[in-house]
Amino acid sequence: MPTSPAEYVFPDMEGSFRHMFLVAPLHIKLPFEIQEELRAHVETECANPERQPYDHKLAGRIRSGEQIESTKTLPEKLKVLFTHLGRQYLFRLSEANECPVNPESLVSFGESWIVKSRAGDYNPAHKHTGQLSGIAYTHVPPQVADPANMDGKLQFVFGQLKQENIDFLGMRRVIPAVGDLYIFPAWLMHLVYPFEGEGERISFSFNLFARNL
Repeated sequence: MPTSPAEYVFPDMEGSFRHMFLVAPLHIKLPFEIQEELRAHVETECANPERQPYDHKLAGRIRSGEQIESTKTLPEKLKVLFTHLGRQYLFRLSEANECPVNPESLVSFGESWIVKSRAGDYNPAHKHTGQLSGIAYTHVPPQVADPANMDGKLQFVFGQLKQENIDFLGMRRVIPAVGDLYIFPAWLMHLVYPFEGEGERISFSFNLFARNL
């Protein structure tokens, strides 16, 4: 009879992982022409003397920059694009989680806003309304793009990140880059760190609503 683990011989039982609980934001690099259209919209709104503050609807602690309502003036083309991408994401995420949804599910555009952050501005951990949310970057200063620090980084929060509990989830960092778009479940907690130095970190965010799931 074997007296140590080394004396036992077992057949190959490597197995495979199943994505039973997959939380995966979708990362898209927007085509240059779309980047330019979104950038033009953002810059026009930031310079609009009649721009509407959106602080009362948002969690951001923006003291030096601004949070600006963007839904009313957003070009219809961009609303259709983000809605289309959100619907694609919905089906891909449900398939990856082996949880099919109604193929006739509808996704509609909810609201959008611009966050112009300067040194010291930040967003505490929060979630959004609706079913899906997105964020795209139009302006990123060098220190925010630097992977060597946490300045101005977006961070998703899910789980505890306690290896002693076999929990390898926790927090995942996103380094902002101009033209990057992320779409994620609206319930997924996230935060944005403050940064130091010159420049503005400008992002465009939106919420989408899904029906007939």
